[in-house]
Amino acid sequence: MPGPTTAHFDATYRALWKPHSGLPGLIVGNGEEHVVDQRLRGDDPAFGRPHVLRRTIEGAAQFLWVENPRAVGAAFAVLTASLSRAS
Repeated sequence: MPGPTTAHFDATYRALWKPHSGLPGLIVGNGEEHVVDQRLRGDDPAFGRPHVLRRTIEGAAQFLWVENPRAVGAAFAVLTASLSRAS
């Protein structure tokens, strides 16, 4: 992992919150992220359930809503559509 954050990276981090309910949720990651990598949750079955939507915003790092607003909007459009179906 390149960059100045390498010395402070917490490789043992584990998420404490898990999506247990059937309510749709959205996890948005950034394609250029090297600090809070959303792949850390990949081995936990709770994050692989069908109601958990995962989107990676390519070409974005820390400010993904500024760096790729169309992709962020598309991710939230999928979430809102799934909320409509869930109600």
